[in-house]
Amino acid sequence: MSIKNKLLTIIGGGVIGVGLFGLLSIMSLNNAISTYDDLISSDIKAASTADAMAIEFKIQVQEWKNVLLRGHDPAKLDKYWGKFQGQHNKIQTLGKDIIQYTSQDDIKKQLKRF
Repeated sequence: MSIKNKLLTIIGGGVIGVGLFGLLSIMSLNNAISTYDDLISSDIKAASTADAMAIEFKIQVQEWKNVLLRGHDPAKLDKYWGKFQGQHNKIQTLGKDIIQYTSQDDIKKQLKRF
């Protein structure tokens, strides 16, 4: 082999090596981005659901006030107590959803206590 062929072989091998390294790096980066995207999307779902839960809890507090203020009449008591119970069920469902979405143990523990 001539020097020219040896030099081309070495350069070609280097280019192929750099190309393979680049390909592996891109594949690794793609995997990391996918994992990060999954993590972020679950946190966004949990935050969005927590916002909805806060709103539903405020509505439940209002229903509790209605029970206290208007509950002296048995017909109204049944009406407002039913609304209060409905809000309670919504909040419990949202809390369970947040537990599924989040990966943070302290948040799960607080939601289970709530």
